[in-house]
Amino acid sequence: MLKNHSENIRFEQFTIEDLNQVDTLIKLTSQAILPFSSLRLASFLNNPRALISDVILIVAYHNETLIAYRTLLPDDIQADLTTIHFAWLSGIWVDNAHRHLGIGKKLHQMAHEAWEGRLIGTEYTQQNAEV
Repeated sequence: MLKNHSENIRFEQFTIEDLNQVDTLIKLTSQAILPFSSLRLASFLNNPRALISDVILIVAYHNETLIAYRTLLPDDIQADLTTIHFAWLSGIWVDNAHRHLGIGKKLHQMAHEAWEGRLIGTEYTQQNAEV
């Protein structure tokens, strides 16, 4: 649950189909912070393992300003004779002024629900390399 300002924070998730819509892209690219570079967006939209209904982006807005996002990269893994469709937790960002409000946790919960728990994450930050 969000600790503060929850009445002004709105979450939205986008599938590949959604991001192929011009009006959606215009809305997202009009923000000061972009959840994708143009090359990264192209790689997400042209991912041969992605389904058109896959959720690949979840964003949070505060008063219509983008304040956080979580990106997800669809993939498949073979387990014995079964193919498991899952998503990599590929990126997350929360604006400094909106941290410690539970927004990142909510983004993760939404990703978990959208992907029915089929998520894999890795972390490459310098801080984790030193642990």
